[in-house]
Amino acid sequence: MANSADWDEFAETYETKFEPTTGFVLDQFLAYVDPGAGRVVADVGCGPGIVAIACAGLGASVRALDISAGMVGRLLERASEQGLAALVEGVVGDAAALPFADDECDAAVSNFGLIFCPEIDGALRELARVTAPGGQLMISAWTTEARNGWRALLPEDYESTLGFAIQPRPMYRWQSADELSDACTAAGWADVAVEAVEGEQTHLASAAEMRNVFETPPSRAAVSALSEAQFAELCDFLVERAQELFGDGEVALPREAWLVRARA
Repeated sequence: MANSADWDEFAETYETKFEPTTGFVLDQFLAYVDPGAGRVVADVGCGPGIVAIACAGLGASVRALDISAGMVGRLLERASEQGLAALVEGVVGDAAALPFADDECDAAVSNFGLIFCPEIDGALRELARVTAPGGQLMISAWTTEARNGWRALLPEDYESTLGFAIQPRPMYRWQSADELSDACTAAGWADVAVEAVEGEQTHLASAAEMRNVFETPPSRAAVSALSEAQFAELCDFLVERAQELFGDGEVALPREAWLVRARA
C-alpha cells in the first residue's frame, strides 16, 4: 500500500501528470455540492486540491485533509496563489479519523482520494459524521482493475501465460456498483446513488512507453512483490499487448469511475 512519502514525491507534478486523469469529474462535484459563500465543505484525500480550490473559488470554506504533507503544502500554495488562502484550511491526517467536529460541514467529498485509505469503512463513516444531517456526500472511485489503465491490457488468463499473479490494488476494491452502494449505506449514508462514468483515457506516445506506467505509487505497490525478472517479463508482455492493439501509434488506456452521491 502506498504511504505518505510515496505521495509526497508527486506533490509538485501531480497537477500536470495526474489531474487530467482525476479531474474529469470536477464539474459533477461542484454541481452536486453547490459550494458558495457561507457553506463549509470537507475534502478528504484532497491531494493538491483540484476540488478544494474550485469550491473555495466559488466562496465556500474548505476543510481539506490528506495523508501527504507534500500534497497539503502544494494545496496551500495554490490557494495562496489564487487569493483563496483565507478560505482553505489544509490538514495532514488520517481519513479514518478526521480532526473535524460532528456535523461541522455542509458537505463532504473525496475525489479519488478516500479509495486509498486502508480503513475504508471507517473513512466512509467519518465523512458522514462530520456532515450535518441532510448534507451532501460524494466520492469518486475507480471501478475495476480490468477497466482501468495498464491492467486493462492483461487478459483474464494472464496468470497462465506469465506464470505469476499481480496483487490486487485496494483502490479497485469494489467489484460492482452494488458493493459500493452497500458499503456507503453501512457507513450511515442515506439516499445512495452510484453512477458509472467513462473517464479521460491515459495516453502514451507509443507501446514502448508502457514501462512508464509503473511510476505511480499504486502501480509500484502492485508490483512490489514481484522479482526483478518477473517485473521485466510483465513489462515486456504489456509492451507486446499494446503493440498488438495499437500498432506503432499512440496507446490509449481506458478509465472508468463510479460517482457516488448521497446524503448524511
